[in-house]
Amino acid sequence: MQLTQIVANRDDPTSTHIFLDMGGGNSLAFFDFPEHGNEPTVRGIGNMHHVALKAARVGFEELISRLNTMGINYSLHGTVEKGSVYLQDPDSIQVGIITGY
Repeated sequence: MQLTQIVANRDDPTSTHIFLDMGGGNSLAFFDFPEHGNEPTVRGIGNMHHVALKAARVGFEELISRLNTMGINYSLHGTVEKGSVYLQDPDSIQVGIITGY
């Protein structure tokens, strides 16, 4: 894995997203919470928040269609052309899939 970028966290301005290149256009993101010390945050220090994967637009549109067909709950942010979808895997881990960024 290789560090690809560090981006400000819109939800908590004291935190950043730290992205690691996973290959194939995918990144693994970690959050840091430097001002929270060792106290747990709302989501919890050391806990997984979500796994994010990147999809081609065609694959993203197919994913949305399959989720609808299968009746799987998800949250779409943005549009099918430039957006992200979040859902829970069977183990309740949040999975995010993005396209167009």
